[in-house]
Amino acid sequence: MSKEVIVVHNSGLGNRFRVLAGILALQKRHPLFNIRMLWTQHSHCGAPIEAVLDVDSLPQGNLEITNVVNDPDQQFFSTLEDNGGNPLVVVMPHTEFIDVSWFSDVDTMLIFDYVWKPIPGTDIYDMLPEYVEMLKTFRWNAYVQKEVDDYLEKYDLSQCQGVHVRRGDTVPTTCQQHFKCIDTWQFHEALQDNARPIFLATEDIDILNEFEEQYPYRIFNYECRSFDRRSPRAIQDAMVQMLLLSKCHGILGGKSSFSEISARLGDISKQDLIPRKRE
Repeated sequence: MSKEVIVVHNSGLGNRFRVLAGILALQKRHPLFNIRMLWTQHSHCGAPIEAVLDVDSLPQGNLEITNVVNDPDQQFFSTLEDNGGNPLVVVMPHTEFIDVSWFSDVDTMLIFDYVWKPIPGTDIYDMLPEYVEMLKTFRWNAYVQKEVDDYLEKYDLSQCQGVHVRRGDTVPTTCQQHFKCIDTWQFHEALQDNARPIFLATEDIDILNEFEEQYPYRIFNYECRSFDRRSPRAIQDAMVQMLLLSKCHGILGGKSSFSEISARLGDISKQDLIPRKRE
């Protein structure tokens, strides 16, 4: 029997691709599922899906994608009302972003279970192979792909140390909320014995200035048109940075789906910094 599956997207760019790839892996496993995905545009990601992804390249199947601007509550409710009693599953990337009481009469699940698997004997999770396989089939928006190709014609990043510093890693109001403040001294400490050129991906001009001062003549970066994540330009620029990170020798960063996806796309290692106090 078919199920109606609603995918709720209201997180940052990295998590959106994590969820999308997980959903496509889920659909491959359960081809009778009818999937309706709501791609919300808000302060974390102000661009429609077409701004970063070639939607026509996605596997053909029972998948409908709708861009939703601002508050998608009405879309959620109308979708539930129009369901007509068909068994429904609502897939949520992060429960902290969603009021689960909206879906009290339907089944809910976390896409986490379709993306990650525990590594026995540890508290570490690894990505399921089918998720990684699906992620690598994505084709990107034409502008994004051209920016990546043009940059790589000028610079060989294969010997560079990729570094990803999110604004949320260092801005107190944001990182305290997420319990993962990572001061830039931790990045500098981790890089002190690393002589490789550095490709820096960041959405914070202050971080860029600090690294350029700390590592003169060693820093590569992609010149972003905007750092305002509400802007489609900024989201496209972030997508370019994500793909360029995947071309580096390895990645250093905080615990982030953004740089984790870069590492998986490039089959390269990623070192996660753990927030700690300076001794």
